[in-house]
Amino acid sequence: MPEEVKKIQEIITRIPYLAAENAFVFVVGLVLLAIILSGFLFYQYGYLVVRQEPISQSELEFKQEVFQGILDEWKEREKASLDVKASNPRNIFQSKSID
Repeated sequence: MPEEVKKIQEIITRIPYLAAENAFVFVVGLVLLAIILSGFLFYQYGYLVVRQEPISQSELEFKQEVFQGILDEWKEREKASLDVKASNPRNIFQSKSID
C-alpha cells in the first residue's frame, strides 16, 4: 500500500514539470478546455432556454395572501424603526457628575 501511494505522489509531483516541458501543448489543451466549457454553458443557458416551452400561466399566478403578508411585515418593521427613532437614547459618552 505505501508503495502505491509513493507512485501516485511521484506522478502528481511530475505533472508541473511535464506541463512546463510541454508548455505549448498544455496551453492549447487549456484553451480547448475553456472552449468546450463555454460551449456547454452556452448550450445550457442560451440555446436550450430559447427552445423550451414558455412557463404555464399557473406558475406565474399572483399570490395575494403572500404579498399581503410581506406588506404587513414591512409595516411592522417600519413602525418598529420609527419607535426606535422616536426614543431618546442615553448618551454613553457624556460623563455624569455625582454631586
